[in-house]
Amino acid sequence: MLPFKVKMTTALIIFTLFYTTAAFWRLPCPRQIGIARVDPLVAAGAISEHAHTIHGGNNFGVNATSDDLLASNCTSCAIDKDRSVYWTPFLYFQHANGTFERVTQVGGMLAYYFNNNGAPGEKITAFPKGFSMISGDSRQRNFTLPTPVPEKSAWKAEDMTQLALAQKSLGFNCLHYSNGDEEALARYSLPDKSFIDTCYSGLRLEVQFPSCWNGRDLDSKNHKDHVKFPNLLKTGECPEGFNVRLPVLFYETVYAVADFIKYDGQYVLSNGDPTGYGYHGDFINGWDVDFLQEALDTCTSEGMGEVEDCPVFAGHINRDAPDDCKFDLPPKIAGERCTGLLDSLPGKVVVHPGPQYAPLPKAEPLDDSTLPADPVVGPPLPSAAMAPAPESPAVFTTTYPVATSTYMEDGKEVALVVVQEDVIMPKTVYVAVPSPPGRKRHMHRHGHGGSRFAA
Repeated sequence: MLPFKVKMTTALIIFTLFYTTAAFWRLPCPRQIGIARVDPLVAAGAISEHAHTIHGGNNFGVNATSDDLLASNCTSCAIDKDRSVYWTPFLYFQHANGTFERVTQVGGMLAYYFNNNGAPGEKITAFPKGFSMISGDSRQRNFTLPTPVPEKSAWKAEDMTQLALAQKSLGFNCLHYSNGDEEALARYSLPDKSFIDTCYSGLRLEVQFPSCWNGRDLDSKNHKDHVKFPNLLKTGECPEGFNVRLPVLFYETVYAVADFIKYDGQYVLSNGDPTGYGYHGDFINGWDVDFLQEALDTCTSEGMGEVEDCPVFAGHINRDAPDDCKFDLPPKIAGERCTGLLDSLPGKVVVHPGPQYAPLPKAEPLDDSTLPADPVVGPPLPSAAMAPAPESPAVFTTTYPVATSTYMEDGKEVALVVVQEDVIMPKTVYVAVPSPPGRKRHMHRHGHGGSRFAA
């Protein structure tokens, strides 16, 4: 592999991204506590369908809660009063021969806390104990808004719906500083390989979280409905019923894409997304809440956002997280490789380019002993989709559905049914059939886009 020789510093990244004035601090998380198929929000108590890069408190796991994180004995982030966990899907490069290779993550991750997002004098409330949320949608594979997206000054009502704001909350930006930088949240999808090859200082993946809270629920079924975006994404008015203003949380991760300039292939996220529209971020709060509130009230200077610049953090900064600050992997995936040259993405995730919504992922049980002995039979297939019985029993003897999922195509829901055929050499047949009449399902769609972090 081509060695990554480009040198860059965190300070340079921050300067080019946030040269507009803003009250914020940036929390360095220089190391991961793990790269694994663990997601206690979407796949609680199970093995996640896809792998994540995970930063923060090390008392993390498939059932992690805020209480668990607060009991961590170390964190991979720079403030010891913060045991929160921050995680996102990882970036891989798929070579022309179909193999996958993890792209090096440069400098860990940065978590930004913006506390100037309200009206003048409006209080910014600390994340409460037990709070968690997700931004983005792992299954999204297209951008549903008209492009180009207009400047904020020209936004109309349709540009400020929660769907529109969610699609503009993610970014993929090319770092080539000698030619000038790009704005944050300015590109809505992963660029193609030829463009990424010009990003010799790295490709920056970004996700911004909603900051308007209903003041009541610490989480919600989809980990999104208890929070909303303000109508200008970072600033502006909160929707009715969501008038508690939280800090704006923003993740930034840089990948060393220059390593792959001389190779043919494509970039793909660990959730099987080559488009970028399915990028997302997860957060579980592990702050000492009183300490976080004091920081939000005090750390209001406009500058580079260095944690050393705020007196509240004095005595609580450790930029050199210990190498052994890791969380314990479930035994089932303790030996699963997420790095090196791989024949498939971790979890054997299938690359789904869209544009239709990706099939519903399925978490795995923690222990093989909990798997059902017999296939889980889904709804009966329409008779037209059933293969006719063959004349020779040497071909197969019976056909039955073992799993189903759905996706949207041309405005219609389509069911993807996995059919098992009992044969001499067993095989699996995939049959796409229309959903049964009357069956409807709401699909939440989220994507990418946005603009510079100016109010």
